[in-house]
Formats: sequence, structure tokens, C-alpha cells
Amino acid sequence: MEFWDEVYKKVSSAASYTAKETEKYTELAKIKFNLMREKSRLEDAYKNMGEIYYNQMKTSDTDEKKLSLAYDKIEKSMIEIERLNLMLDAINNSKVCSECGVRLDKTMEFCHKCGTKQECCAEEKIDEE
Repeated sequence: MEFWDEVYKKVSSAASYTAKETEKYTELAKIKFNLMREKSRLEDAYKNMGEIYYNQMKTSDTDEKKLSLAYDKIEKSMIEIERLNLMLDAINNSKVCSECGVRLDKTMEFCHKCGTKQECCAEEKIDEE
């Protein structure tokens, strides 16, 4: 009976681990899809702003409201892209170097590309003490 109890525990543990990993990868896929969609929106907003600007330069007629609305769409997309990237970093246990922008593991104290000391590591070490 002890043998079957041990088998049950191992199978149960493996199933639980698989469910958690599946949930993680499903969440990653959703975020990546939303990120791709938002980048497409940003590209469309840039294109739209360029068309507005071109038409205004061509006709010498400026409509600040149209440009302002186009600018707002670009800003909104950029903020959403940053939010989604932060979500990806949290799930992947990574961060971005403040100096060169390369992705790093959260536990890295120095950037492997530029050598910059990472500030958050110092904060984490203080919290641990």
C-alpha cells in the first residue's frame, strides 16, 4: 500500500506542476499576442499621424486637433506596450538594463553587455537582510 501512496504523490505532484506551467505559458501567449496587437496599433497610429501631417503640409492647413488625437493614440499605445513588457518581465523573472536596454535575469547584479550595476539588486539585498 505504501508503494501506491508514493506513486499517487508523485503523479499528483507532476500533474500539479504541469498545470502551473501550462497556466504560465498560456498567460505568456496571451501577453505576447496583446503585445503584437498593440505594436500593430502603434504602427497604424504612426502611419495615420504621418498622413495627417503630410496632408496639412500639402494644403498649408493645420488642424492641431487631428494631430493631437493622433499623438494621444501613439502615447496610449506606447504606455500599453511598456505595461505588457513589464508583465512579460515579471512572468519570465527578468528585467531590462537601465543603461543599454538588454534583458537580464532579475538576480543579475551587473549587466552582462555593458557592465552597469543594476539598482534593483541592491534593494533586494537590503530586503533580504
